[in-house]
Amino acid sequence: QEVTRAIKDILMAIGQVKDRVLNIDSYIDGNSIQLPTRDDIQMGERELNSIQAEVDHLLQPRIETLDEMISNLIDGGANFIQQRAGIAEALNNLASLIENKRNQLREAQKLAHFGTKADEMDALMSSLLDVVIAASNTKDNSPLSSIQMVDLQTKKIELDTKYNYYRPRIIEKFKETKRASEPVKDDWRV
Repeated sequence: QEVTRAIKDILMAIGQVKDRVLNIDSYIDGNSIQLPTRDDIQMGERELNSIQAEVDHLLQPRIETLDEMISNLIDGGANFIQQRAGIAEALNNLASLIENKRNQLREAQKLAHFGTKADEMDALMSSLLDVVIAASNTKDNSPLSSIQMVDLQTKKIELDTKYNYYRPRIIEKFKETKRASEPVKDDWRV
């Protein structure tokens, strides 16, 4: 009776841990509309580490206790030995699932890297757009043709200066983003 309960408890615990692993988003399947961030990946890795620690420090001792209980049975417990083999198989499947999830998170890091580069490029382009908007507007919303030539030249110089500042940075960031997209180019979100 005690052995049966221990087997049932261990199998339930393995099932619960498996569910937790399956609930960790790996961002690889493309179901998520958003690209993962580095924080998302790190959170998944921390959860996997926590799960692995739980398996190592909580589940393994329970299994060792079960093994001891089975070995102390007078009749040999052939049925229990078979169930113990089922536990070993479930643990191997769980270990494979955890490793697959880790590999998926490593792949998702490439998506996160691309997303970071794309966000950086977007920020630079937005800054340049702000400069263009500022240069093309007047304080009182009057047409640019009503502005004095000196003020127009000042706006042009400011626009040229900012453009010359942002242009090489945007081009470089575009190249970085393109390189970062290569490993994940088949993902529809890229």
